[in-house]
Amino acid sequence: MKNNYTQTISILFFTFLSFGQVKQVIIHNNIQLPKDSIVSRKLINSINGFLSEKEKANNENTFVMKEDLLEMSILLDEMKNIEQSGKYKDNNFYKGYLSNIIPIQDNNYLLQISYIGAFENVPYIKAIYEVVA
Repeated sequence: MKNNYTQTISILFFTFLSFGQVKQVIIHNNIQLPKDSIVSRKLINSINGFLSEKEKANNENTFVMKEDLLEMSILLDEMKNIEQSGKYKDNNFYKGYLSNIIPIQDNNYLLQISYIGAFENVPYIKAIYEVVA
């Protein structure tokens, strides 16, 4: 009996763990990431970290520089719950896509993130954001 209880708890733990590792931003194969794989990985991790923390209080987002917090707070407020669709009653209807990446200078990049959902093979764009990373 105790063994079954332990197995059930283990299965539930790993199930919740796998749901917690949902990819935040979808990157199409045609997006040209930086050639340096370390820089690319850091950039993707930063994007995913920024998007995963956007639901927190604005001053708790560790991916926003403190000197930019005032301007970024407006953007973060707009991005909260962006994935939800009231029309289709789906809390994860809109998915974040990395639409474009443009190198600016010294490992700074202009990123374009689009939130797109699809219903019956028709895409719906909710928002497009541009940020510097």
